[in-house]
Amino acid sequence: MQVSCYYFSPQNTITDTGFSFPLETYLYAEQVNEISEENFANNYQFENIDYNVLGTINNIEFNAIIKCLTDSPTIKNRYKRELLKQDLN
Repeated sequence: MQVSCYYFSPQNTITDTGFSFPLETYLYAEQVNEISEENFANNYQFENIDYNVLGTINNIEFNAIIKCLTDSPTIKNRYKRELLKQDLN
């Protein structure tokens, strides 16, 4: 079985608010999924209870995640096509 993931090193600031993961954290390509804004709003109705907005991810980290996922052999092609549409500036 092949596993493809993006690695976040601990204490590395990744957002405009200074957020960093306290421990090693991984984003697994095969677990990438799509959810509509409507379904998200229905399932997660309360900010700071159901979810927290921790800031906007910085461009360097965002571009590295997109590159990792689009290069991954384990991500579904439909998601890969959507990710390739992202503006990486």
